[in-house]
Amino acid sequence: WRLQRIEHRQLPRLDQVWAVSAADAEFFRDAGCAKVEVLPNIVPPSAFVPSAVPGTPGHAAFFGWMAYPPNADAVRYLIGLVSRSPAIRSLSLVGRDLPGDLVEALRGHPKIRYLGYAQDLKSALADAAVILAPLASGGGTKLKVIEALALGKPLVTTEIGAEGLNLVDGEHARIAPLGEAFDAAAEQLLHTPAQGLAMAERGRRHVAAHFSIDTLTVAARTALAAYSA
Repeated sequence: WRLQRIEHRQLPRLDQVWAVSAADAEFFRDAGCAKVEVLPNIVPPSAFVPSAVPGTPGHAAFFGWMAYPPNADAVRYLIGLVSRSPAIRSLSLVGRDLPGDLVEALRGHPKIRYLGYAQDLKSALADAAVILAPLASGGGTKLKVIEALALGKPLVTTEIGAEGLNLVDGEHARIAPLGEAFDAAAEQLLHTPAQGLAMAERGRRHVAAHFSIDTLTVAARTALAAYSA
């Protein structure tokens, strides 16, 4: 509530605000900002692969800063999913600062490997046949979702994970609510790798077209031109 007070006091005084999604832009407008432009969240050119990349059958992965509560909650969900789904033969968790209770929960787990921080995300996720992002909370557009698609990997996420990215379920990624629908989407991709790879390629092209440095450059120039006018 303190942050909201500061935002509502300061936002009307700004000449222009750049938001990363339409939902965020609406918040800024409601807070009294007269001029709001939507600019995409992006990943660097080095994050993109030239085409979709197959992985090891049955191997899934999740990545992110593990101390961030939505990511820690996602790991808790995935621990349960692995126990429920025989289609997931192994799961890699990539990212620093896994909370202590989760370190203990994963100690000696036969199917889950915690790899910690990875300098090279492409190499760390190379074996993944599917990337799972069971996000139940979090604001803005999710960089991990953009990165997963840039890496050419089949992705299963939630509506919150896909928020603001204009992804179509089954076209660019599988988008499903947590629970039976999410679990079924993960299993379906693991059972049909060719279908998942074709979807991953469409997802890769989508983020290359809309969430690259070139797209951001054009949007920033347009926003600045509108302000100067």
